[in-house]
Amino acid sequence: MHPEILVEQITIKNFRNHTQYKLNNSEAIVVLNGDNGVGKTNILEAISLFSPGKGLRSSNQEDLINKKSTDGYFEIIISLKYKNGSINLSKTFNKENKSINCFKVDNEKIKNIEILDYLNILWVTPIMEKVMIQSNSEKRNFIDRLIFNLNKEHLKLYSNLQKIIRERIKLLKLDNLDQQWISSIEKKIAELSYYLFISRQKYTALINEKLENRFQLITLCQIELDYKNNLFSNKIEKDEFVQLYIQELYKNREIDLKSNRLNLGVNSLNVSIQMGEDDKVEAKYCSSGEQKSMLISIIFAVATLIKERDNKNHVILLIDEAMAHLDDKHKKKLYEEIRHLNSHVWLTGVSSDLFTGFKQQTVFFDVKNTI
Repeated sequence: MHPEILVEQITIKNFRNHTQYKLNNSEAIVVLNGDNGVGKTNILEAISLFSPGKGLRSSNQEDLINKKSTDGYFEIIISLKYKNGSINLSKTFNKENKSINCFKVDNEKIKNIEILDYLNILWVTPIMEKVMIQSNSEKRNFIDRLIFNLNKEHLKLYSNLQKIIRERIKLLKLDNLDQQWISSIEKKIAELSYYLFISRQKYTALINEKLENRFQLITLCQIELDYKNNLFSNKIEKDEFVQLYIQELYKNREIDLKSNRLNLGVNSLNVSIQMGEDDKVEAKYCSSGEQKSMLISIIFAVATLIKERDNKNHVILLIDEAMAHLDDKHKKKLYEEIRHLNSHVWLTGVSSDLFTGFKQQTVFFDVKNTI
């Protein structure tokens, strides 16, 4: 394995249970060992914050500050080594002085979205495994997060749509409704909905193609999107879609006002994750091990698409409790896929004995509680 990006050092201050923690690394695969509660996942979470969003636990930043710290801030610094050089990335949060809360590259501030120009971080956690049995809204959020890693405009599209949907509801509550204004808002909703619909269809198809052609080694699975409304058809053109959607929005104004939400839309979507080829089985009926292997397969498919898109491999994978629920066969397949992916990978587990297949280019760190 020769990954094109490597976390050579991570320094953590006042983060979760770690008051001070530093780790130096020179290997492609990093395994963090230790008892439950010592802070292995917290280290992965610290790395995951070098991506747009709230990291692998989706926590509020104030909750990440060490509870015993009186400083009111946390700081994370990682040193990245590339084939042609190295940089330092830092992430700081101060609850009293929010002006310093930002990403920095070699001490220069950058926007959150610009962090994707330097690295892409994907993760698998035990909480994520529940997506297989969760509601459609959770599955939709999962799919949208995957697509955001492939196209950073997808999140902007989704956020803008949600914002303008809320604006429409506020308008509907007014006694004197400005018809011209509400019509322009509904046209914008229709246009953004079309683009989001197309984005979901396009990138889900790409993920499925990778799952079908490459990732049968772990578990063969597919993602299926099924919209409840016939308006969402693969064959429909934009102009026709927008016109029909506007008509539906107009008809549903009273219903949407009473329910305080948009009842028609791109969120009227059923997401199904299925295992198998001919006799497909819904993921929620599969075992914990099968669900986990499907999740890993999907994340690895996305990682491969990122590599192909950028023509470079700046992907870092974080797998928490990597071997939990996996039998020996799937543990071996996981190791094979990690080597084939050729990305920088961080894993956690309670004992190094769980990683007997991980020998070459692997370093083991025994994590201790630093409170």
